[in-house]
Amino acid sequence: MSGRDGYCTVEGLSGRDGYCTVGGMLGCDGYCTVEGLSGRDGYCTVGGMSGCDGYCTVRGMSGRDGYGTVGGMSVRNGYCTVGGMSGRDGYCTVGGMTGCDSYCTVGGMSVRDGYCTVGGMTGCDSYCTVGGMSVRDGYCTVGGMKGCDGYCTVGGMSVRDGYCTVGGMSGRDGYCTLGGMSGRDGCCAVGGMSGRDGKCTVVGMFRHDGYCTVGRTSGRDGNCTVGGMSGFDCYCAVGGMSSHDGYSTVGGISGRDGYCTVGRTSGHDGNCTVGGMSGFDSYCAVGRMSSHDGYCTVGGMSGRDGYCTVGAISGRGGYCTVGG
Repeated sequence: MSGRDGYCTVEGLSGRDGYCTVGGMLGCDGYCTVEGLSGRDGYCTVGGMSGCDGYCTVRGMSGRDGYGTVGGMSVRNGYCTVGGMSGRDGYCTVGGMTGCDSYCTVGGMSVRDGYCTVGGMTGCDSYCTVGGMSVRDGYCTVGGMKGCDGYCTVGGMSVRDGYCTVGGMSGRDGYCTLGGMSGRDGCCAVGGMSGRDGKCTVVGMFRHDGYCTVGRTSGRDGNCTVGGMSGFDCYCAVGGMSSHDGYSTVGGISGRDGYCTVGRTSGHDGNCTVGGMSGFDSYCAVGRMSSHDGYCTVGGMSGRDGYCTVGAISGRGGYCTVGG
């Protein structure tokens, strides 16, 4: 090999003005590489990858803007991507998910503004989720349920305004329920029970004015129904129910107004849908969904407005596509 300008090459490296190349790769500006690395301005690339800005990588890593990636990963603006993903302006995507703003994801998670999502769920606002949980504004959801306002749920629970629900039940006003229970104003219901005004009733009862029904009861004015019923006014329905005004539904239901649905549900206004649905307004949909306005789609879909798609998808606006 040849060396020039005080630089020296080792084992198949050529040096010119401090550049080192290995295996057809070119580097620049005072760096010498070892073991298949090439350096330019402190960049090192391995295996056809390029990196930038004063960092040197070792073995399959590439670094740009002071960040390093491992194993087939590429880095842009301090973010890192894994697999066929692209990172742009602090977005990280893993497994078809996209995230933003200075977080890097691990596993199937994607982060945006401190959001972490796992397995098709989306969350927001500086919380990171673990397992199948997603967080938004301190909310945590597990398994298709949605929670709100600084509470975190475990199991099949959903939280809103300090409420916790478990199973098909809904709770309100700082109470947390366990089993099939629903709590409001200190009332607890167990099994088919409904409670009103601090009392508990037993079996298939009807609750009105902020209470919850169980069975095939209809609920109105803050009532929550379970099993083929409709619920109104900020309560959560579970099963084959329709949900309105801040309700979260699970099953073949539609969700509206900032809630998340799971199944073949349609989502609107900040809803997140999973499975054949469309999502709107800065949420991420997973499945064969279409995505719009900062949404991320996975599988045969098109992505728009700063998000990244994975599959035979086209990307636009400075974003990256993988596949055709």
